[in-house]
Amino acid sequence: MIEPCSANDKSLTLEYLERRYGLVQELLADFEFYASANGRVILGPKQIDPCLSPDTAGLLIARIGTTVKPSTNLLQIVGSLITRNFVALERENAVRYIKGLDLEVTATEIGDTTEGYVLLKYLAFPLGCGLLQGSHIKNMLPKAKRVDVRFL
Repeated sequence: MIEPCSANDKSLTLEYLERRYGLVQELLADFEFYASANGRVILGPKQIDPCLSPDTAGLLIARIGTTVKPSTNLLQIVGSLITRNFVALERENAVRYIKGLDLEVTATEIGDTTEGYVLLKYLAFPLGCGLLQGSHIKNMLPKAKRVDVRFL
């Protein structure tokens, strides 16, 4: 059975999203945070039909381990509201990312972004999550979301 997150895990997730991405905590105030297996945090309605579990009624938004790792789903949904720690990709790198490849990025693409989990965008479109380490981005796009893009 999935239970609501502890106040500590909820607070940790909200504070991380605000500090790292500039997302105001009020954005998620109308939802409940549920704890699932392996440190997964699921965002769902405050009242769930007893026949459903938060896994089916909610959205995986993060995993909590030694750090908080945001989900690609979350970053794609709230990407237009993220004000910091995103990388605006050039077309070639956007295509490589969507195919599931790791990236080497330029200082221009990185801007003032700090190392860690970042939102990757192309133009105004949030693509997903990557792990920025120096000028290297490890692709965090789930395999099910990867496609062989030829035109963008």
